[in-house]
Amino acid sequence: MPDNAGPSNCSGGNGGPPFAPFQGPLRWPDVEAIARSGAVERFSRMPDVATDYARATARIRAEYASVADYLRATVFAFPAAPEAGGANGTRLVAAPTGTPALVPNDFPYAFEPDENILHYVLWFLEDQTLTLQQARDLACAAFPGHDVI
Repeated sequence: MPDNAGPSNCSGGNGGPPFAPFQGPLRWPDVEAIARSGAVERFSRMPDVATDYARATARIRAEYASVADYLRATVFAFPAAPEAGGANGTRLVAAPTGTPALVPNDFPYAFEPDENILHYVLWFLEDQTLTLQQARDLACAAFPGHDVI
């Protein structure tokens, strides 16, 4: 979402790999069109970020029983401990409730730097229901006056 965005759109896919091969950073109109179409597989990461992402994913899969357990432990601060007698990594010990968390993406997609596009991820627990409008409202509250997609 660019800092110099015009009027806000805050008034009322499937993000898994593989993603498009890197062909350069995207500008805001392209980002908006891709997000609105739901074709998020067209996003890519800068090559160095893609390398960091692959390394981090491998580390997470080695250290945690699942990516979901990693997110619960790191994003929602759920208590976790080594899995008893297992080599599958750290497992969630308890499942306290949590509120949705809007955080910067550790591995953002490739956007033109001069566009000031921020890439955030809205995490929420699998037992929570969140509509697209509720998600948009949370993002708009965090970034009033900016375009949010």
